[in-house]
Amino acid sequence: MRITTIAALAGMVAATAPLAAQTQPNRRVMLAMGSQGKYVPALCELKGGNFQTSSAGVYIKIAAEGGFTSASDGRTEVDAKKYVDILTKAKRVASDGIAANPQNAAAWYYLGRSDLMLGDIMGADSALTHLEKMSPDCAVEIKGFRQKAWTVLINPGTEFLQNKQYDSALAVLRDANTVARYYPQGYYNLAATFANMTPSQLDSAIYYFKLAADKAGSDTAFAGTLKGSIKNTAYIYQQQGDNASAVIYFKKYLALDATSDDVKRALAATLRLTGNTAEAVQIENQLLAAGTLTNNEIAGVAVRMFNDKDYNRAAEAFKRILVTDPYNHDALNNLANTYLALNDGKNLLDASQKLLAVDPLGNNNLRLLANGYRLAADTNKWLGIVTQLQAMTMDVRVDSFTLRQDGARFVGTATGSEGRDAKEKLIPPAPTTLVFEFHNAAGEVVATQEVTVPALAPNVKQPIVVDATGAGILSWKYRKK
Repeated sequence: MRITTIAALAGMVAATAPLAAQTQPNRRVMLAMGSQGKYVPALCELKGGNFQTSSAGVYIKIAAEGGFTSASDGRTEVDAKKYVDILTKAKRVASDGIAANPQNAAAWYYLGRSDLMLGDIMGADSALTHLEKMSPDCAVEIKGFRQKAWTVLINPGTEFLQNKQYDSALAVLRDANTVARYYPQGYYNLAATFANMTPSQLDSAIYYFKLAADKAGSDTAFAGTLKGSIKNTAYIYQQQGDNASAVIYFKKYLALDATSDDVKRALAATLRLTGNTAEAVQIENQLLAAGTLTNNEIAGVAVRMFNDKDYNRAAEAFKRILVTDPYNHDALNNLANTYLALNDGKNLLDASQKLLAVDPLGNNNLRLLANGYRLAADTNKWLGIVTQLQAMTMDVRVDSFTLRQDGARFVGTATGSEGRDAKEKLIPPAPTTLVFEFHNAAGEVVATQEVTVPALAPNVKQPIVVDATGAGILSWKYRKK
């Protein structure tokens, strides 16, 4: 369903004549609005009353005081025949009063009240909206009626959303927003329903998040709803690829909460997509200086710096990761490549040697070390590494490293290669046992596991999967046994 359709459903209904009763009454509202033995007469002044409106009031009083019966198990239920019939009479005489005099405020009042007691959401909304325009003095009482009906709808609507019963959530929340448009929560939850259902309806979600923000306004009681609505709007725009709109809403959010690092990160990334690299860099610099980023977040910023050819600052960012995670393979690899881009042989040697201590059978790692010696003009050692690289009969590539609550999983691929010695003689492949160590944040070994890779002919691949069990695993390294 598109925004235009939803807007029509959510818009106010102006009426000059009563609406027909809706097909299905809302039982929750019917039970809530029945006074269960107590009738409260109108509190605001009702103009235009006559014998018809007096009769309507009497019928409503009778329904309120006698329209309920106790079930055998102690529950209170509506006596359908008695209750509905008497309220239907109230509706009829109130409608007759309106037909005779459309300015009869009393008739609109009793029509709206009887519709609510019958659970007719659309009819009640039509009558009460018309009454409020005609008799502003009744606004407080009307709001009370609407709020009472809204209250019994918003909670089940929220439960339906939480339980992923999206069709039910849509139905109940639409009724809630029709009967009382004052409150942002119903619009927020309706937006969340559209965003989470399959397939998601993101245009509708944006529409209702914006409406929720508008309803929240500056009321401090709804500050959380306001911020959540604006943030979700920004992320949905980002998801849709509307980066210009996403930037606007990320900035709106930061105007309310300037401390949100996750929104700052999202804003920086989105600014880059709009071509505003300078402002993105400014925000990323602030985040790095504040020291509030996780290592994964620092890595993301550092990679963007590298791609922007800001190699010196990228190197500093990668080094920051290694302070708390010295075996971080990606950070070591990226740092080494950054020094290669800088033609910094000395630091490339240091970074590539540390990388090889973690991942000794990665051919690219040896190439980085060779480049370090080349840049340092150490020809003998460069030749030694080239010879070593030529003799490799297996290349290990790291595919992924996934942390779990109870451990971690390493996934890699070993590929056979044609190794030759210094005299160009083929070196036959042989089985290789790798010893994996998994470390925590303190650098302590949490788990150790051996994996044997069979002899591999050139270009033959062998997956390497290592599952480690232990709390607090952060990083890994391996060595040949």
